[in-house]
This record gives sequence, C-alpha cells and structure tokens, in this order.
Amino acid sequence: MGTCSCGGDMVDDTPAIAAPNRKCLPEGYDSCPSQPGTDPIHNYMGYSWDSCYEEFTPGQVERMRFFWETLREPEKYGYGGGSDGEGGVDASPAADVPEADFLPCSPDGTGHYVEIDLKTDFWGIETTWDIVDAATGEAVVKSMGGFGAETDYHFGPYCLLPGVYTFTIYDAGMNGIQGSSWGNGKYTVTMDGKAKPLNRGVGKFECSDSTDFVVEEQEE
Repeated sequence: MGTCSCGGDMVDDTPAIAAPNRKCLPEGYDSCPSQPGTDPIHNYMGYSWDSCYEEFTPGQVERMRFFWETLREPEKYGYGGGSDGEGGVDASPAADVPEADFLPCSPDGTGHYVEIDLKTDFWGIETTWDIVDAATGEAVVKSMGGFGAETDYHFGPYCLLPGVYTFTIYDAGMNGIQGSSWGNGKYTVTMDGKAKPLNRGVGKFECSDSTDFVVEEQEE
C-alpha cells in the first residue's frame, strides 16, 4: 500500500491507495480515483485507528491460509512435509524431466518447458512473478510471494503450449531487486533445459520488469 501506479501488497482485491491512512477516513474516500475501488479504510492491514478495523478481503484470507498451510502445517494439507522453497508457486509443475532430454510436454506433442531462476535481494518478501498468456490475459503460472532474503530459487519446469506469453517480475518496494543498499538480485527465464535463454534480468527496475516470449510448436 502506498502508490496508485505500482507496488502494492501482492493481493489482487485490495484497492490501491496513494499513502497509508493514518486515521479513520470518511466512507468512500478514494485517493486513487484512476484505480478500481475506494480506500480500504476498515481493513486490518491498514494503518488507521483501531476503531476503524473490521475486515479482511477474500484475497487476504486466501493468502493467510496458503502460508499457514504450506509453512505451519504442510503435512496436514499435503505439501510434502515442509515449504518447497518456491515461495508459494501457484501452478502444476511439469513432470520431472532430465535437463538434457526435454520431450514434447503435451499429449499432442506440442509445447515447451520454461524454467525460472531467481536470486532475491535483501527484501525478498517484496518479490513476486507470473507468466501470463497473451491470448487470454490470464496467469498460467504465478508465485504467491514469501521469498527469503538473498536466496536462490529454481522454478519449473512448466509446460507451456504454443502461444505468446509475458513473464513479469514485481517488486512491491518499487526499487527492483538490485542495488547497493538492498542486495544484488537477478533472474533468468529459460526454455527447454536452458538451451534458449529468454531473459537474464539483472534486477535493476522499479515496480516491474517484463519479457515477452513465443512458445512455438515442437518440430517433428
């Protein structure tokens, strides 16, 4: 919270606000009229007075439950006995295929595997990413956040069918993931066993950094 243009709390249904609310504002107050919704003056995650608080959004509830289930009670909820170290990836990973032998990854023999390597900066908790299908505008793979500080992560392989996609990395702190005072983060997006590097981001951006790429049909 604290900008109309970028950043945010990594929850889709919390409206943008221009700055933290330090008091109980009137109903319908809207500090970001160009963005959907009005200021969440009754939200427990805000900065207003205690007498104003009375709600969480459904997205906040979902996020809280996700991290409780994956980090506090992973065995009970089927997460394999602990956090997978992937910062809460919301996707169905492709089968575990040897890097040197990537086969067509869909029943009709099309598609390619995409992998992501990420090194976070000191504020890894601010980082999220997704891959969006340009045809639908929907994220086919996305992270839920929760990354550690100055930590290396590997995601995938994920099987993507032929089409145009956009990989975007976000920083809620609006200062990227590389800098002298907050560590030297970086990321790489690759296709088919690192044979095709799509982007090697050094982490110097503000709110987000995007890479468009095309998944072509497998050659026979």
